[in-house]
Amino acid sequence: MSFSAFTQSNLIATSNGIGDIKLEMTKADVEAVIGQSLKLRPLSEQGWTDDTTTFVYNNVSYEIILQREANEKKKLVRSLVYQITCASKFLKTKSGITIGDDKLKIITTYEGYYIRIEPAYEDAFKQIKSKNRSVVMVLTDVNKAVIFYLTDNKVKAISTGFIEGC
Repeated sequence: MSFSAFTQSNLIATSNGIGDIKLEMTKADVEAVIGQSLKLRPLSEQGWTDDTTTFVYNNVSYEIILQREANEKKKLVRSLVYQITCASKFLKTKSGITIGDDKLKIITTYEGYYIRIEPAYEDAFKQIKSKNRSVVMVLTDVNKAVIFYLTDNKVKAISTGFIEGC
C-alpha cells in the first residue's frame, strides 16, 4: 500500500498546471482528483462557448475554465481544462515567484522567456483600462503560459493556461 500526502508547500504552478490540476484534464479527471462533482457555469454571457467553475481542494481555492470540444455534428464530446487560476499564499512557480512578489521580480526571473505585459481592464467590452491592475504573461511552451495577475504591481493570483495567437 502506498500513501501520498499533499502539502500546501508543494503547490507549484507550471505551464502544465497548478498542483494536481493539469491542463487538458477532462471534467471527469478533475472530479476524480478532487473527489467532488463540478458545477459548471457557461461563459456565454461573455461571448465564449466555454465553461467555468470554482472549487476548493485541499483547502486551496481554484478557478478553472473548461473548453468544450464538439464533433462534426456539434455534439459535445468532452470538456478539457483550458486555464487554471489560484491565489493561495502557498502557490509558487518552479522559479520561486509567489503571491505578493512584484512585477520586476517576474521580469528578472523570466528574462530569457517571451514576456507580455498588458493592462487589465475594468470593463473589457468598453476598453476601460485599469489604473492599478495588469497582467504579465510568461510564454513557457508553444501556446502555453504562466500568467500573473497584479494589483499595484504585486502578484495577486497566478494562472496557467493556453494562449492563442502568440
